[in-house]
Amino acid sequence: MGVDQIRRPYQQASLKVPTGPVQVSGKENDVTAPRKLGVVAAWAFERAADGSSVVPPPPPNTRGRDPVFIALQNFEPGCRLEVISLSDNPAAEFNDKCRNEIFELPITGFNAEGDVAHVALNAEAMKEKGLVAGERLMIRQVDDEGNPGPATHVFLDPQGWANQQIAEPVQGGGTQNVRGRTIDIVHGLIGIEGNPNPGKTDHVLGKSTVDNNAPVLLKDRVSVTTVELPKGTLEKVPGFIQGMSTLIGGANYGYEHIKTTLDTNEAGWRNSYGPAIAGLRALLDDRKQFDALAEYTHLLANTPNDGTIDWNQVQRLNGAAEAPPLGVVKFDKALEPGVTVTVENGRLGDQSKRSLTTSPETRSFAIALPDLKTGDPIVVTFHDNSGGQSNAGEMYAFDFQPSSKDGKGSRNPLSIRFGGGV
Repeated sequence: MGVDQIRRPYQQASLKVPTGPVQVSGKENDVTAPRKLGVVAAWAFERAADGSSVVPPPPPNTRGRDPVFIALQNFEPGCRLEVISLSDNPAAEFNDKCRNEIFELPITGFNAEGDVAHVALNAEAMKEKGLVAGERLMIRQVDDEGNPGPATHVFLDPQGWANQQIAEPVQGGGTQNVRGRTIDIVHGLIGIEGNPNPGKTDHVLGKSTVDNNAPVLLKDRVSVTTVELPKGTLEKVPGFIQGMSTLIGGANYGYEHIKTTLDTNEAGWRNSYGPAIAGLRALLDDRKQFDALAEYTHLLANTPNDGTIDWNQVQRLNGAAEAPPLGVVKFDKALEPGVTVTVENGRLGDQSKRSLTTSPETRSFAIALPDLKTGDPIVVTFHDNSGGQSNAGEMYAFDFQPSSKDGKGSRNPLSIRFGGGV
């Protein structure tokens, strides 16, 4: 199923999905948000041909086709499932700005044990919702009062779940072994006492499929800048390291942990550890300098900035004569989760390459390119990590121009002119 066959329901201008609490007249409103959904399964698969069997043992097969199966824990009965696709739009959010990108998924089964909701879509429903193998989604449950729960990242895994061998009949007779699994799909309600129409569990044989869709890069959400330590911050590094080593410990700690620990124990420590306390306070008393040092050290380590000061990297700065500005390529929700992006300074070649893999928690991130100079060609390559294969997106390149708003010049370094051949 190619991407050109897909048309989301939210692309219809008439569709409007509520994104916030709904006022209901005549009754007291429920203002408590549902729990965050937990992912039990989120699989994209092809239905094995009739006559297939697991090797061993062979469970019963069923007719039909169920290419998408999602199981979600902590589901609150009566809620609806709202969805946005980060594969369609890596910058999508559950807000009014993205109202027309929010769609709903039907709940096809519910198991009271574990509060697990099942979503099983056949080929037609999958096409109607615009879902494809390898897609990255954010799903939340919303109750009747319009209270949304926290969003959960869901990956429609095309292969990772397949932990069995299936003997599938082939044309002309005989069988071939393919990777797959028995999938237990709940239809209707199970475990609800007094339910007059109890549900059932179908045992479906599914085989692994493939994701052939390359990730999309939102180029207007890529920018280049320089990051440098504020004046005087480098001078505070030795005292900070001494204070951490003496009182807190050498590890990646954030501002609140260090400050709370110091505030709690300072009175008892002061007589014996005055210089160490002073070294910590010098940096803690200026939150902007602390945050700047945290960002700088994570850029040096090429790791997402989680608000902590990278302990290994800050020790590299101990006693350094200077902390030179770092050229930084920033990605502001420009790629879906699960994508590995590589940035290269074309002037320096392969030795300058630095890579980072996105995650649902680090949808905005930065990659540092030391020794970045005006006019340097910057080349961005990226690919997903979907099952046993990866799909590369379209290479993106620009030159660094610090005078422009986003740091990107108009020249395309990939516009190479080729001469005639033999």
